[in-house]
Amino acid sequence: MEYKVCVRCFTYNQSRYITQTMDGFVTQQTDFPFVCCIVDDASTDGEQEVITKYLDEHFVRDDVSYEKETDYAKIRFARHKENNNCYFAILYLRQNHHQIKKPKYQYLNEWQQGTPYQALCEGDDYWIASDKLQKQASFLDSHPDYSLVYCDEIIVGPDSKQLQRRKPKRYSGDCRKSLIENTNYIVTACVCFRYAYFEEWRSIRRQVPFPMKLGDKPQWVYLSTKGKFHFIDKPMAAYRLLPESTSHFKTFQGVRDFYDNGEQVMLYLNELFNIGVSEKVISRNASRNRARLSAQYSKDDMMTTYKKELSRFPSLALNPRLQLLFILRIFGIRR
Repeated sequence: MEYKVCVRCFTYNQSRYITQTMDGFVTQQTDFPFVCCIVDDASTDGEQEVITKYLDEHFVRDDVSYEKETDYAKIRFARHKENNNCYFAILYLRQNHHQIKKPKYQYLNEWQQGTPYQALCEGDDYWIASDKLQKQASFLDSHPDYSLVYCDEIIVGPDSKQLQRRKPKRYSGDCRKSLIENTNYIVTACVCFRYAYFEEWRSIRRQVPFPMKLGDKPQWVYLSTKGKFHFIDKPMAAYRLLPESTSHFKTFQGVRDFYDNGEQVMLYLNELFNIGVSEKVISRNASRNRARLSAQYSKDDMMTTYKKELSRFPSLALNPRLQLLFILRIFGIRR
């Protein structure tokens, strides 16, 4: 079977949300076959049972479907009962690969090798438009000078209710400098990109001489060096904002460590790919982000951070948004 899009979904302990994620996959209406590779990282909250029940109810057992055991996972492959273009490859990992610091990408070679495009959606996010994959793949088909297409999103809470939050500015075309200069404006669940470039990025990433805590943004930076980006100004995915995740922490020390590492990564990639953004601009933006996020934590965290970042870049004192956050936090108001 040749697929046009391989959907990668890495998930762990998201039994509350994974059904909504899978619903978003199977409702995709396309004129091409696509495969959704859902990799459960040895969940302990019953997520594997939720996925199995979903397959039993919505997928057929025919001459295409199969189950097999490997040394690393139990694997099940099947086609949807009604959507003949939708296939699921489920991998129930035997060990939690995050804990043992082992990558999972190589397990998907059976389905993604030779597939021109890859889309991403984590197990707590979901798609809200049935034409997302079709629009994105069709655009890449007709625009060979583009490496990635992404869409707008809605932001929801744990209960799936939409949150009204300020969205970043979006960019199309040559996005090399905008990615380096700005906070990440591309949500993982919104992208579809050329898979061959992802394979190249994996090779480059292994050579980075320090750990990278950032998620997919470094990959976006690399893809921006291979082609232009296109933004679809329509919400087609839902990003779920949870109290604590990779980039949302209970303590400000976690935030500081994350953004310190992010500054280091952007400085490194800017030089590696000769993008040409001033180091001062990168560091000032990182300082602004640390100061902005400190207002969500204790007043002591905020005051310590403001003093440190203003000593590096005094011009931040003139930033109106930081001024507003500072005043609100002084009066005990978090935004």
